[in-house]
Amino acid sequence: MLEVLHPLQKAINSPVILLMDARSLTRSAAAIIKGFKSFDPDLNIKGVIFNKIRGEGHLNKLKEAVKYYDNEIEIIGAIPRDDDLSVSQRHLGLVPTPENKQELLERIDLWGETVEKCLDIEKIVELSDESFDFCVDEKNKEETLWKVEKNNSKIAIALDESFNFYYWDNFDALEENGAKLKFFSPLNDSEVPDCDTIYLGGGYPEIFSKKLSNNKSMIESIRNFDGKIYGECGGLMYLTNSIDGREMLKLIDADAVMTPNVQGLSYVKGTFEKDCIIGKKSKEFKAHEFHYSKLININEKDFSYKINRGKGIINSMDGITSKDGDIVGGYAHQHCIGNPYFAASLSKM
Repeated sequence: MLEVLHPLQKAINSPVILLMDARSLTRSAAAIIKGFKSFDPDLNIKGVIFNKIRGEGHLNKLKEAVKYYDNEIEIIGAIPRDDDLSVSQRHLGLVPTPENKQELLERIDLWGETVEKCLDIEKIVELSDESFDFCVDEKNKEETLWKVEKNNSKIAIALDESFNFYYWDNFDALEENGAKLKFFSPLNDSEVPDCDTIYLGGGYPEIFSKKLSNNKSMIESIRNFDGKIYGECGGLMYLTNSIDGREMLKLIDADAVMTPNVQGLSYVKGTFEKDCIIGKKSKEFKAHEFHYSKLININEKDFSYKINRGKGIINSMDGITSKDGDIVGGYAHQHCIGNPYFAASLSKM
């Protein structure tokens, strides 16, 4: 996480609290803190929270070690080892909220009680109130955001248990481009709402493949749709002929199959080979991919973007394209800043 948070911390000069997995640690916890502080002296580390401690005896040893080597660091508190605090995981990530909402709500209540009991909240507030100065370079501000074209289109976005991995920034960018967003469920609704474009995000359609396949009215509604369709990862799988043998939309001539091993796990860099519904020719983009599925029996020959870092669908190509360019499906998860033309392109009429 240092690579992600460090630039932000440096930009706003904020105090930092380390959250440390203290399982099986005592004196070496002090070495880890010293390592972070020595790695970059400008990293404004003020405190530490220990996670997964065994009990009071363990915590006391941690406190003694840290204070012996660094008397300035604030020990904010410690979270005990407790299986009830953990959440369900799948494929190196958390099970999406729509699949276990009630369980997650119960966990949130427990987390709140644990934090209130185990951490020094007043000390966190005190540290966060430390004054710091930062400024935004207004000159370069526009260059870091997404492109805006007022297109006033209607975009139907799949959002349910099977499709729910989205960057919410993308929705903000689409709305800033004038798009009116409508949400629907490929699992439970009978047809797509009135729209110009369908956006099928990531998720776990393989888990719900039977129900997706059996929702014939929705399948026919999307097949008969005459606008643009963009499918991403799970959405790409839904666009194919089948997922593990179960019939899907048949809008991309290929089949999706699940495998026991990860097929793509990488930050992605790519280049658009041509103008398409999510990008501009020759423009580069940054994204990420993470999937256990792959496409087989690929009869489509048209791809919209080349993957320079990462895997893509086949032969370092991604963005499989059909229906004269109106349908694009890819494994790369696009973000409106990593691909500044994403929202402006997708929201075009």
